[in-house]
Amino acid sequence: MPVVKSTVLSSVSNFPFGNSVENFFQNHRIKENIEIYYFFSSPYDDGTSINDLSKIKYTEDIIIWVAIDSLIDKKQFNYYKSKTYKPIKDLEKICKEHPTKKFILYASQFNLNRSITEKNFCAFHIINYFPPEQYKRCKSKEFGKKQWITLNSGAEAHRLALVSYLLGENLHKTGNICIDTKFNRHMLYEEYFCFKKDIQKKIRHGNKKLKHNKGTRVIGSRILNNIENYNQVLLPLYETIGLEIITGSLFFQSTPFFSEKEFQSVYGKNFPIFLNASGFVDIAKNYVGLDIFEDIIDHSYDSVEDPTERLISAVTKNLHLLNGDTSIAEAWYANQDRFDKNCDILDKLLYNKDYQRTLDAKKIKAALDYFSIDYVEI
Repeated sequence: MPVVKSTVLSSVSNFPFGNSVENFFQNHRIKENIEIYYFFSSPYDDGTSINDLSKIKYTEDIIIWVAIDSLIDKKQFNYYKSKTYKPIKDLEKICKEHPTKKFILYASQFNLNRSITEKNFCAFHIINYFPPEQYKRCKSKEFGKKQWITLNSGAEAHRLALVSYLLGENLHKTGNICIDTKFNRHMLYEEYFCFKKDIQKKIRHGNKKLKHNKGTRVIGSRILNNIENYNQVLLPLYETIGLEIITGSLFFQSTPFFSEKEFQSVYGKNFPIFLNASGFVDIAKNYVGLDIFEDIIDHSYDSVEDPTERLISAVTKNLHLLNGDTSIAEAWYANQDRFDKNCDILDKLLYNKDYQRTLDAKKIKAALDYFSIDYVEI
């Protein structure tokens, strides 16, 4: 049995761990000994920080970290000022202190390997997540005057800039701009962007509206788990709209990340505009297999690495949908089968344990191959 130690350092009820990793090593034999640490990634007191990981006494040949949620720092990543991705660099310091050991990170983010330089460290994306309940599919819609929505909880810089930009363009007249009760309207965001003067003027004008509670709809802070919140609070909102600007948990990093926000938009059967890290749309299409409705939504913004240009492009390229020139309702009624197929794909990805383990096994093997570690199926 290669797994000598398996420890859950922290967890969170909203994102319960799957069992892809332990299932793999129950069915495969390798020569080296392994110790595994599962943790809910957080720099705060509600989970495990990288500083917490640095205090562990690692003893075996192979160290596996299995993270749920994204790797973040207390200070938001700044594309224009941050030369390195700090969470990865902090993990590399641990690897440097143990040069004879091999470290593998299985995480929720894609493309983490691009930031790694230490030879005894690699990172690969796995799903390894079993939702505690089932997302309900949106069965029907009754469209009102406002046919699109954007939901914004934590006031990260990209959410604050987006909401301000939409208000500055007066798009609250044709769409639902929602924030929660904890949304910080006074957070500084301009240091994270390089807006041109004309755009900056509009955004500052929109930010004034935001600070005076004009043009947004405040929804209660979540007290339920993610799926209960979707089924009970968000689904009634989705039943009146057909397009969503989805502000992901990450935006400035080059590490796309799926969260409940993207899942609930699929089950809500909305045309998506993804404000996520660059490359997210490509992964949604080619890795997950989702129909991203390229004939309706212009996703050319996805290949734009610069966050300022990507945010503005996502809106301007699809302005005809957001300002009411094109009927979202008509397009929505014409694409029912495609929405249902996307729901089927997510059902398989999230709730079919065998499928999820098989998909994750490919990434688990990729990390072992990276270190030329032999494995034999039992």
